[in-house]
Amino acid sequence: MKTPTLLCAFALLALGCKTETAGREDPAASPKTANGSAGKPQAPVEIEADATSASATVRVRFVEAGSNVDVRVNGVDGLSLPGGPMLATGRSFVDGETAVFDVPLAPGPGQGMLSVHVSGTFPNGRRTAVRAFLVGKPAAGQPLKADPGTTMVGSEPVKLVPVDAAQK
Repeated sequence: MKTPTLLCAFALLALGCKTETAGREDPAASPKTANGSAGKPQAPVEIEADATSASATVRVRFVEAGSNVDVRVNGVDGLSLPGGPMLATGRSFVDGETAVFDVPLAPGPGQGMLSVHVSGTFPNGRRTAVRAFLVGKPAAGQPLKADPGTTMVGSEPVKLVPVDAAQK
C-alpha cells in the first residue's frame, strides 16, 4: 500500500516542478530580434524610407519606448548627404511614436544607398537597428545590387531560400 502512495506523491511532485517553469523562457534559447527572428537583438523599431533623387523621408516607429536615442543616416556608393548624418541625438520616444525626418540627398552617378542607424536605451538594454534603402537607378556598367532574398554570386543574383535549422 505504501508503494502506490509513494509513486503518486512522486508523480505529483514531478508534475509540480514541470508546471512551475512552464512560463519561463529558456535561457539557452537563441535571442530574438525586433521582428521575432533568431539573431542579434535589435532596437525595437520599424524603419522605413521613401527616397527620390533629391530627398528622402525617413520614418522610425518605436515599438517600445526609448531614451538617449540617436538617429543617424549615411550615404553609401556615391550618395552624399548635404544636411549631415545626425537626425536626432539623445532624444526620448514613447512606445508607438513615429518620428519623421526629411533628409536632403545629393546622389552620385548611378545607384547609391541610404543607410539609417537607430540606437538607444530600450527596456531590454542598449540596442541598435540598421536598415539600408536603394536610391536612384544603376548606371551603365555599375554592378547590380541584389534584391531582398537574393545574393550576388559573381555578377548573377542567386535566390536565397530560408531553411529552418530543425528541418533536414
